Amino acid sequence: MGFAKELCSLIDARFALGKAVNPFLVKVDSATVKIGEVIRYLFATKYLLSHTPIHLRLAIDRAEDQELSAYLIKHLGEEVGHDQWAQSDINMLLKIANFVLKKQVSRKMLEHVSWIENELIRRDPWLYPPYILSAEYIAVAGGPWFIDRLNAVGIPVKALSVVRNHAELDQLHIQQDCRIIDRFIEKNPDWKERYTQVVERAMENYLLFLDDIVAAG
Repeated sequence: MGFAKELCSLIDARFALGKAVNPFLVKVDSATVKIGEVIRYLFATKYLLSHTPIHLRLAIDRAEDQELSAYLIKHLGEEVGHDQWAQSDINMLLKIANFVLKKQVSRKMLEHVSWIENELIRRDPWLYPPYILSAEYIAVAGGPWFIDRLNAVGIPVKALSVVRNHAELDQLHIQQDCRIIDRFIEKNPDWKERYTQVVERAMENYLLFLDDIVAAG
């Protein structure tokens, strides 16, 4: 098993723990989540996705390794416009819900986006792939469960296109993420701890952002 698979196992463990203790994920799992909370989730997700092309371009500009650059360029070509999936879902849910959306991104999501840019990409673009893996692995591993549980509270699948599309598209991306991580770690085994820390922090940020959704309600 390559090191990337170890990171995937870590993501699985953190997500499983989150489903047991995180207020938002507990509400999703128990089918008690409110439609307004789902809309706030999608709004924050839209903000994050709108920054993905920005982050990828920055990482490409800073990458000095040809393999890393090629990996990032391929991702960039497949990540543009995904925020519009989230916006479409928001528009659909607003039509069926009596909910007024406050267009203010949660503090934890703002901090998360800043962390990606300043603590990962600007520090060293090689710190970016383990973050990408964490985001895409969650999309694939958690997406079908998320859709199923939200469908149980009356939210139609067609209003969760951003979740469904990433659950499908990121399956191939995960293979690419694991491949470049394993190749890099094979040459730089001293980076294992740093990569583990990136994944740990990414999962911590994810759960804190979900906390904000419930706290805002």
